[in-house]
Amino acid sequence: MVENTRRRLVVDSSDEDEANENNIPYLARPGDVRDDRTKKGTHGINLKYSLDKFRSLLDYFRNVQVLTPDSPPYVVEKVRNLAEFLVYGQEYGRSAYFEEFIEENVCQGHLSRFLAFNNRLIHIQLIQTMSILVQNIKEKSHLFYLLGNPFLNHLITYEFRFA
Repeated sequence: MVENTRRRLVVDSSDEDEANENNIPYLARPGDVRDDRTKKGTHGINLKYSLDKFRSLLDYFRNVQVLTPDSPPYVVEKVRNLAEFLVYGQEYGRSAYFEEFIEENVCQGHLSRFLAFNNRLIHIQLIQTMSILVQNIKEKSHLFYLLGNPFLNHLITYEFRFA
């Protein structure tokens, strides 16, 4: 039997311990998905879309100041993760993600700085992310926030140079 060492599905550490004692791989029940790739030493129990992980993503946006030649793929991934978290929160009734997004003023305060980096990959990801958010955000107050945000207007009127 092949064991996946990069990602384990764990529900309860006691279930995992019992499975390990008997040399039987523990298989999570449907709906019990946990991801242990990011934090070690916590018996591998982490939700992929936890509020702590979202806050650490917001910390990244708050702290990035300079773009190095190696940075664009990493920035693109972080912006993509932002859309993923917000759509996930919308789909599963976790408005805390969008409330933190608004409170942190991510659009105007952080994403607008990425336009100034003048990087084609980052620009494409910003357009795609805002498009995904506008299409998938169903709660009216959140949609009004996105559509009324000056960043979206700035993104629409920005003169991109993709050539």
